[in-house]
Amino acid sequence: MHVVESYDDIPWTSFPSSLRVDNDEGVNITFRRRLFIPVSTPSVIKVECNIKVENGVMEEAAWIAIMGWDTAGREVRGTWFTTPPLVSRDWVRVEASKEMPGEVAYVEIRMVCAGSGKKGELASTWFDDLKIYQDGVLIYANDFNNWNPYIGAGLGAVLTGILTQLITGKIEYSVGAGLLGGLGGGVAGYYFGRQI
Repeated sequence: MHVVESYDDIPWTSFPSSLRVDNDEGVNITFRRRLFIPVSTPSVIKVECNIKVENGVMEEAAWIAIMGWDTAGREVRGTWFTTPPLVSRDWVRVEASKEMPGEVAYVEIRMVCAGSGKKGELASTWFDDLKIYQDGVLIYANDFNNWNPYIGAGLGAVLTGILTQLITGKIEYSVGAGLLGGLGGGVAGYYFGRQI
C-alpha cells in the first residue's frame, strides 16, 4: 500500500471531512509537496492545522513544514520551520511561525504523515483546517472538505429528471426519476469522493 491519501468517512448529516493519510512504510513521509503560496516579505508567516494520529510513534511523528523560496526558484536558507511533532489520538491544533526575510517570494507547505515505527504496520494521520497567515492576515486555507457526494446528488437528480421529462413528457415520471438519479449520483459522488 505505501502511502494512500483519501477523505475520511463522510457523514451525510455533516459534510465537512478531513484529509486522511494511511502509511505502512513505518517511517514518517512527506506526502504533499510543492504547494507554493506567494508572499510579500519581510513578514511573519504562521501555519496552523488540526492533526491527529492513530498508531504512530513519536520518533516518526506527523508535522507540517514551511520553507521560503526566492523568485528564481531557490530555497532561501534559514527559512525552514515546522509545527511541533505530533502522535496524539485526539485532535490537536498545532501552530508555528517564523519571520521571513525580504528575498522570500513564496512559501512552500510540506505535510508529513506519521509512521508506526515498523514497516508493514499501518499508521493513519488526519489533517484538517490548515491555515497560513502573513503578518496575521489569512492568505491560504484548506478545510479538506469533500463536496463530491453533494455535487453528484444534485447533478444526478437534475440530469435524470430533465432526461426523463424529455423522453416521457410526464412530470410525475421525471420527479421520481430525479429522486432516483439524485440517490445514484450521491452514492457515486461518495464512492469517488473518498479518493483524492
